[in-house]
Amino acid sequence: RRIVTLLAPIASFDVSIQSAEGVTVYALSAPRVAPEIAVAGAGLALPLFTERLAPWSIDQITFRGPETALVLTAAGSPGDRRVLAAAVPRGGGLALLEILCRRAAGGHGDGAIRASIGEGQPGSRSLAATSAERVAALTSSLTAFGEVTASALRDIGGEGLLYLFLPTGADVAGIGALAQDVEAIMRKAAGSGAVFRTAVLRSGRTLLVVQPEEVAHGRSIIVVAGGEVSRPGLAYRQLERVTVALAQA
Repeated sequence: RRIVTLLAPIASFDVSIQSAEGVTVYALSAPRVAPEIAVAGAGLALPLFTERLAPWSIDQITFRGPETALVLTAAGSPGDRRVLAAAVPRGGGLALLEILCRRAAGGHGDGAIRASIGEGQPGSRSLAATSAERVAALTSSLTAFGEVTASALRDIGGEGLLYLFLPTGADVAGIGALAQDVEAIMRKAAGSGAVFRTAVLRSGRTLLVVQPEEVAHGRSIIVVAGGEVSRPGLAYRQLERVTVALAQA
């Protein structure tokens, strides 16, 4: 009841409580959104919270699609493993929903859920560094992320490319593997009827934005940008423009 009351400015949510992998999921669905989106999306994304696939602890993950958005917020502390999963129609209240979900989660902004299945092995495919010379000039278009450096990774054995714009000293290989995991989750969600185009992973004030894109002849790219972001809306727009430029290159 407390959660529903806190989220009342957004919508009148239907709530169900599920259990998955030892984690309690509070699945909240706004009117006109299929309830299974929150449940299925949370189930797919739980490893990002519980298996230490990221180089840092994740507080919140937002999947943004053309019609629906799903906000997953860790609400756990040691011995108390919970996730809020709120599915809403895509609209202008998404930023407020993210804030209210973090408030409803109790303000656990230091990393939430303790991993219980070992350290985890990020990424299911091997990556190799490749030249980022032709995309380096695009860093100047990503001012909302702060000072970033361009890197490029190639999916060994496949045709996929990852373009990463990250602060100097960031774990490029680890974040590239994480981006692959996120892209795999988005593909599986699409198979269940929930189409998402962008994923935003929050750790405190740090945002990591992952945007997969299909390009010509069956090839795909994943564009990733991260840093301390004070204007998320601007950051998303800037990354969208960079992704379009890379897809057309």
